Amino acid sequence: MEQTDTNKPEFNSLNEFAKSTGRILEFKEQMYNSSRPNRYPKYRNEAYIPYNSDASSYFVCLYDSMFREGEFSVFSGTFIPVALPLTSNFSIRKRTIFDSINSVFGKKDFKTGNKKFDAKVVASGNDNHIMKIYLSNTNFQDNVLKALEIKPTIQISLNDINVSFVPGLENKSQFCIYDRQEWVLDKMQIENLFSLIEDFRKLIKKI
Repeated sequence: MEQTDTNKPEFNSLNEFAKSTGRILEFKEQMYNSSRPNRYPKYRNEAYIPYNSDASSYFVCLYDSMFREGEFSVFSGTFIPVALPLTSNFSIRKRTIFDSINSVFGKKDFKTGNKKFDAKVVASGNDNHIMKIYLSNTNFQDNVLKALEIKPTIQISLNDINVSFVPGLENKSQFCIYDRQEWVLDKMQIENLFSLIEDFRKLIKKI
């Protein structure tokens, strides 16, 4: 891939946010090489901003027009490294009316036993033991519901996304709150995501 110009609106918005809050933006845009001269160019954009000098959490963005099956082509959110197995994963999102339809046809999701919480979210993953430990914690549940209220496209997950381009997250389990459809560029929303992931970081250490 070839390096290209970073003079883009997304870069400018994130760079302004980083400078105004005393943080540093790392941004890279690359263009995929193509053997077809008239083919519309395809890009991969990566960006991340550490929360503080200790890099206790990161705001991370990715856009990749070379979408591959099973991968996210665009997302943004806050991430923390966690001391959990890399092989374990789970995801949590807000429940919709379509999930009620799916349940009629036998599609099952993880249940915590808290009916009020279970009625508001859909949780799934490959490690019921870890899911039970964390998702059954009432403070964890409160933080989940608070995060999912940010916007409908927010999701919470463990090891669900590849963010190995962030040095502080490479080869580590990571927990995140992310928008699965776009880059969050609003300053208040980014700070809110940072605040929530920091709350999760402190809570996960205690559980």
